[in-house]
Amino acid sequence: MLIFGLMFLHQTAHAITGNELHDLLQSEDTYKSMQGMSYLQGYSDAESFFKYFESSSAQEQNRKPNLHFFSCPPENVTVGQAKDVVKKFLEDNPAKRNINAAILMRRAFTEAWPCSD
Repeated sequence: MLIFGLMFLHQTAHAITGNELHDLLQSEDTYKSMQGMSYLQGYSDAESFFKYFESSSAQEQNRKPNLHFFSCPPENVTVGQAKDVVKKFLEDNPAKRNINAAILMRRAFTEAWPCSD
């Protein structure tokens, strides 16, 4: 377990493209697949934080939260289901896969699970 955890320490933080994420999510290699799933989970956690922050700020300012840029997946969505949504978006939009993966994930999630007003 310790060796497995140490494998991630040598990785540098950098933005990846949709091509790179597509390759990671398609990979049969456990290490690469886990990298893709970790990226997906990290994005989801960051979006949840910023959505919470926007909602809290809106409440303090007595305004309606602007959730236009966020996705609102149902509570029972699994990481595997989110992976399928992103994979399908990347497969359906190969001409856009050179774009930053986080931007493409936002598009995939907001198309799949838009927030209602």
